[in-house]
Amino acid sequence: TAYIYDSVFDSSDNLYIAGSYTNSVSFPGGNSFSCSSCSAGFVAKLDTNLSLQWVVESKSSTSSSWMKGIELIHDDEIYVIGEFYSELSFNGTTIDAGGNLNGFTAEINSSGEWQWGMEFDCACTVYMMDLDFDSSKNLYIVGRHTGMINLGSGVQIPPAGSSYDGFIAKLDSLGSAKWGKSMGGSEFDQLTSVSYDEYSGSLFAAGTFRGA
Repeated sequence: TAYIYDSVFDSSDNLYIAGSYTNSVSFPGGNSFSCSSCSAGFVAKLDTNLSLQWVVESKSSTSSSWMKGIELIHDDEIYVIGEFYSELSFNGTTIDAGGNLNGFTAEINSSGEWQWGMEFDCACTVYMMDLDFDSSKNLYIVGRHTGMINLGSGVQIPPAGSSYDGFIAKLDSLGSAKWGKSMGGSEFDQLTSVSYDEYSGSLFAAGTFRGA
């Protein structure tokens, strides 16, 4: 079983898709992946005829992962977000969520090669919902969490409430955190969409909440 969570086109109308599969998946051209009794995320590039150009996966070492969102910068920098258990490796860098469901973001180059990956590290549950970028290639990522998120570079996102809270984080194009914020109350809250307006220089985020 395979699921597509997000897609985007480049300036040549090539299609990039982000998703996940359970147990196994096969792509046109003979490419296939397998994951025994688990799920794994993938990113694929298809041309205007929907012929597969390349596909890569983000496979957890002993558990599951999911690829939830994708964006492009100048056609040759591909950024993705997702969630995982256990460990993921990106170009020699390993991130470890332990027994928690944590978030990640990563970059892929135009040839389908992982460049780097960084973790939204928390001894809690983190869901990644959406991403966007500005003209300086800074990334903005939103989602929800239940505890303190550590982003590295001295940046943390403490929970705003006592249940699921929404969060927004800013990273540079190499995955270094700039800042992060949380919103919420005593019930279920989340941020599900983010958009940067180049004309006004304003950042907008949308989500849902319960209670006050």
